[in-house]
Amino acid sequence: MKFSYSPRKSVIKEAEAIYQKGLRAEFTNEIYGTERPELSMDPKVADIIGDMIQQALYNTTPEEAAKEADSKLKDYFENE
Repeated sequence: MKFSYSPRKSVIKEAEAIYQKGLRAEFTNEIYGTERPELSMDPKVADIIGDMIQQALYNTTPEEAAKEADSKLKDYFENE
């Protein structure tokens, strides 16, 4: 059985009985409403962080990758 929540709060309110059946009730009462928006960041910052992760995984030590990323981020924010 497939089940999903409507993005419209009015739909959820009108169909409250449906959201209180079976496992839906557990999700509705314990999880729904505790979500947090995904962190959004400037694309350049995301690139610097992504590059840091790749460098740490494949090319340098995590410490060296973090140090280089820190330098790039400081430069980016100072010159923005």
